[in-house]
Amino acid sequence: IYDYSRWLYQPCRSLLVPSKASADLLAQAGHRRERLRLWPSAVDAEQFTPNRASAALRRRWVVDDRRPAILYAGRLSPEKGLAIVAPLQRLLHRHGLEHRFVFAGDGPLAPWLKAECPDAVFPGNLTHPDVAVAMASADIFFFPSSTDAVGTVVLESQASGIPALVSDRGGPSEHIIHGTTGYVCRAEDVNAFGARLIELLRSAARRREMGEAARLSARVRTWPVALQPLSRAWHDAVHGD
Repeated sequence: IYDYSRWLYQPCRSLLVPSKASADLLAQAGHRRERLRLWPSAVDAEQFTPNRASAALRRRWVVDDRRPAILYAGRLSPEKGLAIVAPLQRLLHRHGLEHRFVFAGDGPLAPWLKAECPDAVFPGNLTHPDVAVAMASADIFFFPSSTDAVGTVVLESQASGIPALVSDRGGPSEHIIHGTTGYVCRAEDVNAFGARLIELLRSAARRREMGEAARLSARVRTWPVALQPLSRAWHDAVHGD
């Protein structure tokens, strides 16, 4: 596949990549680093906003400040790093921490997750507007994937005003200001994710502080700004560097 991609992109003046992690991967595969240009993702901060929080949805989830909602949104499949959920939940229970996982999405791991997390909520696949409501209504966003090139859902969760926990592999970590808008945890490390979840579950004030910082950080990631690298690439292709 890498050989084919090098052949396919050989005539191109530049390659737009969605994250630094993607650029590193392509450079390791033999693409010339000087041709790789970052084209970052953006978020609609009017659609993904804390204002969409639903008290009725939180009542259905049976969550509050003492039992926070930990939301995952995406495909329920092995490559998303969800294997750590079962031991992670056991760790939280050993510390006596009330919580409720909410898994928005579907996939081959759904039956296993339902067996391992019988008190979790599984709303299935949601429309984009419903994802915005779910994110604004949650307390923490949990995204342990180590294979995502972009992880736009992490950016959407931050615009929704909740802190995010992500792995240190792939593009999602590039959306996080570690310790300010969320935490970047060692991939597949139950204790690393667990330590940060324990901290956030114990302090509603800390969750709100990080959520407010996350919202401020995400609001500047607008589409007009994100499209500038694409515009420059088109200009250079037509007029030369």
